[in-house]
Amino acid sequence: MITDAQLRKLHSLRRALGIEDGDYRLALAERFNVTSAKDLSQRQAAVLIGGWEDQAVAAGVWVAQPKRDIPRRPPQFATEAQLRMVRKLFDKVARCPVAEREGALDKLVKRIVKKERLRFLAKRDVAPMVAALEAMDEARRVA
Repeated sequence: MITDAQLRKLHSLRRALGIEDGDYRLALAERFNVTSAKDLSQRQAAVLIGGWEDQAVAAGVWVAQPKRDIPRRPPQFATEAQLRMVRKLFDKVARCPVAEREGALDKLVKRIVKKERLRFLAKRDVAPMVAALEAMDEARRVA
């Protein structure tokens, strides 16, 4: 099934290209044998959006957005912002050279929350990591 985001983009492109409703439905029927965009698969919608986006950019009525190369993380994993926060806290307390920090952080993650790498950190693991890093920072400041 087509996603809501794809449906919105498809309709925006249709308006930008000035495609009338009748022509739009005829194109759907001829090309994909459907009567409504809601009946398209995600792959079919991607094909149609790609073609129309190229046409709209060439016509000067659309500005293509850069493609996001960031893979989506499953919802149970820590967000990118949480991972950045953990890295920043670790950078404050790390005593190893910068080149070795990623490995050192992975070792700390394994010791604290029993995960092999920082990228495998679950949302529930962020709080113990932050607490440990803040305690390390406090101990460093006291010493």
